[in-house]
Amino acid sequence: MKQEDIRKLIYSRIDSLPALPGVIPRLLSQLEDSNSGADDIARTISSDPSLTANILRVANSAYYGFSGQIASLEHAIALLGFNMIKSLALSTGVIKIFRADHAGFSEHELWVHSLTVATSMNEISRRFDKSVSGEEHIFIIGLLHDIGKILFAQFIGDRYQEVLERYYKGDENLHDIERQLLGIDHGEAGGLLLKRWLFPDVIYLPVHYHHQKEVPPEVDPLMLSLLSLSDKIAISLGNGDKRPSPDECKTEIETLSIDTEIIETTANMLKESEERINAFCHSLIV
Repeated sequence: MKQEDIRKLIYSRIDSLPALPGVIPRLLSQLEDSNSGADDIARTISSDPSLTANILRVANSAYYGFSGQIASLEHAIALLGFNMIKSLALSTGVIKIFRADHAGFSEHELWVHSLTVATSMNEISRRFDKSVSGEEHIFIIGLLHDIGKILFAQFIGDRYQEVLERYYKGDENLHDIERQLLGIDHGEAGGLLLKRWLFPDVIYLPVHYHHQKEVPPEVDPLMLSLLSLSDKIAISLGNGDKRPSPDECKTEIETLSIDTEIIETTANMLKESEERINAFCHSLIV
């Protein structure tokens, strides 16, 4: 299959995916409506018992480590904060649509990596004072940034297995191999999906461009650098508990105006959180 045919197939398959659960478009609309308050969004989430149950299951996972049982959405909001509940609602709503364990591709590993990135983004964002556009969406961006990989595994599984085999054998970046063999990388594919589902620009644009060299001016460079730095740290940890070098992260460090020690500090925190992250992912995809 030619690259252009693959791109067309990805576009067409995105359009043929099942619609998001009805509550998710309503949530997205409310997120963009300045008149929507916490009570409005809580009522919207509560209208979907399955989604509410998913959120409570994740909230009660070892990731958060609360000593008592969280029995209601109101209790979860009080303990986790409203932005995190919104993030969990949107993320779990998307994730439940996909099941993509194929040869050479592990859904669990993808979500462990993605949650590691989301956790890292939250941690690093506390270390700098600059205002980040869409700061309340940091966790969603981190958790969904690699969703394009699931599209590839689900839509073109055999071809994507070739991509993964080449990646595991050498030192090439995965996104470079994707562009060479597929004509599109997983960031762009994920961005197309989130845009199709009407996620706001502050969420889908960083996902779309997180492996691109040419980035349009409407993409917040701080959010993009935050995602890129966290991704590099998480990938290195997954490759034998390594650390990316300061030179590898020079652009992100300079854009965020933070010290290079953040790499080691964040990597150590993520290593200590390994069991909690695995517990979260287990509760997320059961």
